[in-house]
Amino acid sequence: MNENYKENFKRVITTSSTKDEVRSSKTRVTLNDQKLMDLWNNELSGQFSDGVWENSTKTDWLWRSTSVVLGTENKIEIDSESSAGRKTFNIYNQLDVVRDRMRIESGFETNEELKAACKVIQNMIANPVVDEKIRSEVRGYEVEQETKARNILKSVIESFKDLVDWDMQYDWNLGQFLLKNYKKYKTYRVACSTGYNTLSLKLGNATIIENMQVADFPEIVKTLQTLDGFSGK
Repeated sequence: MNENYKENFKRVITTSSTKDEVRSSKTRVTLNDQKLMDLWNNELSGQFSDGVWENSTKTDWLWRSTSVVLGTENKIEIDSESSAGRKTFNIYNQLDVVRDRMRIESGFETNEELKAACKVIQNMIANPVVDEKIRSEVRGYEVEQETKARNILKSVIESFKDLVDWDMQYDWNLGQFLLKNYKKYKTYRVACSTGYNTLSLKLGNATIIENMQVADFPEIVKTLQTLDGFSGK
């Protein structure tokens, strides 16, 4: 093994995706061995996504919105056949170039073990299992997160209902507001990130404050009024 690889690379023990990551994923990878999961997470998924493997392109990458978990079998499940991309990666034929690094990052001791592991993953890629329940599970998760986000925004609006002029006409622009007695017409919006439940402040499509704290909103409005040329008195 090339000594440079030992110095520059090391195995990272990876962990399974969270329950929410699985629920939101249209492509779900299950592997029955920690070394296989480390090989996937540390090496192969990055090679595919970067378009490096066999001169593939990003449009060849099968594994978008992917969760990876440790389980009892080796399989790839997708929500529909339309989610499948390229299935013909000849992984183990590339090992002469990257096998030392791949062995270190996955923990396989011998080239034979690594080849066998690559064949397992290659077979999974070639034969993904379509499970139509995934689509409804993903949509259910999205609706759940959207509902949480709306409830958070409604709470912010209720807490500061008289501080600014909230636009309550349509649900899709919930959180949008104008400053009271503005001099320059600017539409601001408090946005809640679906899945993270963090708030941000936007002006048009531009985010001007990330990870906004609800308690800071009055001071933020005061600053916006000052910038607008309105003192608030």
